[in-house]
Amino acid sequence: SDEHEGTQKKTFTKWINIQLSRAGNNVRVGDLFNDLKDGTILIALLEVLTGKKIKRERGNMRLHHLNNVNNAMMILEENDIRLINISNNDIVDGNHKMTLGLIWSVIAHFQLNFALQFLMDEEGTPEEVLLSWCQNTTKGYKGVSVTNFTTSWRDGLAFNAVIHRYRPDLFSYDALVGSSPMSNCEHAFKVARDSLGVDSLLDAEDVVRDRPDKKSIIMYVTMLCHKLSPLKMGADNGGHGVTVTRNGRVTQQTTTMEMTTRHVRDSVGSFSESNRDSMADRDWEDYNAQLQEVLTWLREAETKLSNQADISTDVDVVKDQFHDHEDFMMELTSHQASVGGVLEFGNQLISEGVVTEKEENEIRDQMISLNERWESLRITSMERQTSLHEQLMSLQQRQIDQLAEWLDKAEKIIDGAEELGSDMEAVRQQVEQHKKFQENLEQQQQKVNSLTHMVVVVEDNAAENVTADLEEQLAVLGERWSGVCRWTEMRWSILQEVLSNWQEYRDEEKRLAAWLMEKEREIEDLKTVDLSSLDDVRTNLEQLVVCRF
Repeated sequence: SDEHEGTQKKTFTKWINIQLSRAGNNVRVGDLFNDLKDGTILIALLEVLTGKKIKRERGNMRLHHLNNVNNAMMILEENDIRLINISNNDIVDGNHKMTLGLIWSVIAHFQLNFALQFLMDEEGTPEEVLLSWCQNTTKGYKGVSVTNFTTSWRDGLAFNAVIHRYRPDLFSYDALVGSSPMSNCEHAFKVARDSLGVDSLLDAEDVVRDRPDKKSIIMYVTMLCHKLSPLKMGADNGGHGVTVTRNGRVTQQTTTMEMTTRHVRDSVGSFSESNRDSMADRDWEDYNAQLQEVLTWLREAETKLSNQADISTDVDVVKDQFHDHEDFMMELTSHQASVGGVLEFGNQLISEGVVTEKEENEIRDQMISLNERWESLRITSMERQTSLHEQLMSLQQRQIDQLAEWLDKAEKIIDGAEELGSDMEAVRQQVEQHKKFQENLEQQQQKVNSLTHMVVVVEDNAAENVTADLEEQLAVLGERWSGVCRWTEMRWSILQEVLSNWQEYRDEEKRLAAWLMEKEREIEDLKTVDLSSLDDVRTNLEQLVVCRF
């Protein structure tokens, strides 16, 4: 419903701004549906959540926005986030439903899964695990029965019960029973914000309604769960008293870890040489298996790079080459961790001394070879990417210059266009001249079409005015091109109309000339009449009367 959409828009916006501010990013979302259109804020958010640098394009053209959103979606796919029926066009167009769907997918993956990590030993979906935690946490609290993430939270008591279970020192729960839902919600949100550091995603009016928005409730409860679940919850003593040890979970885990470490350390002494050899053999086998997998991919990548065609001089071909190589570079990025993992594995085997001297030397040689080949592949790929970019920008700039030169000539022709011809032959000549101009215009259309799909890649450290200058050039050329096209159509229409009028005039002139010739012949025949014959005179008079018409 529109009510739920409004709540989600508000809570999702707050959540995004919280993530950006925690990372020290000054970018803020004001209008969720408009501010995500160009893809830059979406990329900034994912950089914060993934810790990775994501490529972005600067510019205000729709193409730049589509590419940015597409880059963000590729990162989501890499993180196993499935976006069903959501395209980059939906986000660039500001589609409300699809934009909310995309952000919810991000929240569900990066917040819900992370926040529930302390509870993931329980079975069920994240939502089911969270609901079970809420039910266990609020058990025994008067007036609270959590069965869902909508109506169970309307009176605000469930929020307070969750907080009180872990932090009874903060307030008296019993004092809240009987208070208004608005007052209860405001109390819980204020305590969570001031005492727990949980940001207020929700306002009381978002909850106190017939059916609160489920996703927004889940988001807020997840933040409470993340903050509270690591704390130690004591046994219920009949009231709501809980022994609070803020670092209890950490201490308990540390103790367990120390016990486990001691157990492993004590047990190592009892391992036989055969066990050590067995473990070393398995590590050696694992290392070689990973190495072979990486080397197989590396050979394929080297072959693929060497088989790439020479950089073309045709702008459309270079565009395809550029995009193909972009895909190749993304493939390198996706395998970088695998290469690094093998190198780290080899270093680990050497540092732990679980391999023989011969094997250690072999590993060192392999690591040197792998690192050299990887660096060579990476550098060669980057050099080709740079060359493709330079060639593409050069060819596109040449197109811009050629179009500008042609427009200069076209505008001179327009300025010097003659007045419409004073006779039919002159107009016909003007029509033929205009046809040639139109043919030339149609030939230029291919360049214009190519420029509308111009590829612009700007490095992060490039000046802001690089794309601005280019966009201004294209905008000016676009206006000039439109002006020439409008004049061409208008001129053609006028010439056709004038030529048609001249043709009608000529046809009428021919009909009139034929009529005159016929009448002249008839009059000529009258001259041979014998005027002394009354009958002949009468007959000729009748013929004269006919000639009048």
